[in-house]
Amino acid sequence: MKNNKIALALALALMSPLAIAEDNGSGHVYLGAATGYYVPDNDRGKNIPPWGDAGIGNSRTAGLKLGYEFNNNWALEYDYITEAFSPGDYDISGHEFSAIHFWGHDTRVLMEMGLNQMEVDREDSTTGLHLGVGVSSFITDSLEIRADLKAIYFAGKGSSSFFSNSNEESYMEGLGTLSLNYHFGRESSKPATTRSSAMSSSSQPAPAPTEYREPIQTQTAPVVAPVAAPAPRTEYTLINFSSDSIDVGGGYGDQLDAISEDIKSNDAKAVIEGHTDNQGSAQYNQYLSEDRAIMVKRELKQRGVNGEDLTTVGYGDTQPVADNETEEGRRANRRVEVKVYEK
Repeated sequence: MKNNKIALALALALMSPLAIAEDNGSGHVYLGAATGYYVPDNDRGKNIPPWGDAGIGNSRTAGLKLGYEFNNNWALEYDYITEAFSPGDYDISGHEFSAIHFWGHDTRVLMEMGLNQMEVDREDSTTGLHLGVGVSSFITDSLEIRADLKAIYFAGKGSSSFFSNSNEESYMEGLGTLSLNYHFGRESSKPATTRSSAMSSSSQPAPAPTEYREPIQTQTAPVVAPVAAPAPRTEYTLINFSSDSIDVGGGYGDQLDAISEDIKSNDAKAVIEGHTDNQGSAQYNQYLSEDRAIMVKRELKQRGVNGEDLTTVGYGDTQPVADNETEEGRRANRRVEVKVYEK
């Protein structure tokens, strides 16, 4: 039993860097309750009192989850499992430590791996490796329903451990669970949608700026004669934003590196212009375009560009460069243009 617990702690320490490596500072804790169905090996407990000729048998389970989600892609999770109903006179309990990788945001596919310690009547305790898949959907920004299916590999039966030198025959068991999880402080991936949905009617005032916006300092500008705007020294275009998204993904890394180097090495300044396709209302698209520009500004600041040299502006869907009637055209219109000027 002591070796099992040491192995579980060691596995958690080894899995942690996978998630921490991608921690972007937006992590949060979540708690959940689960019900499931545990399918032990057919021969587990067979001919061993009190389980008898039939072995342990399948069991319905209940459980609790405690997890930490580092970002939209990685989480670490602890699960406690207990038997809710079994066909025999025995008790099943277990502990799981998992590293979980997600794809998607509000509807997600996941893959998980980690360690299980399963115990029957405090007499048959084993530690094994598990690999699982699952799907989840957020009913609200914080409340998630999730289904998981895991295969668990044990190296041997009867108080043996996966990490021991047991020569007993290995075996597989299965666990399927359905859980309801509450995420504390989870951020929505659609700030623009949240802002636009707050507008209950056209008579309502415009919603307040979100956390993506930076404070606006207003001042009375002097009246001056109009002059021709200077031409930018260089121009860059970041295209292929997903519809209704402000995510500046890894695909823009080389362009952002080049832009930041241009501005820093030439002691220049830049105007960052956000654009959208024509899907959605004009006001919605205006907010979305402004947030795209602000997110690009954040990426450039992270690369060492002075924020005072960067100005952001959004044009919504008013300046298309392609036909919005086609998917290809809409993709080209979902863009951010960065224009670099001499100071």
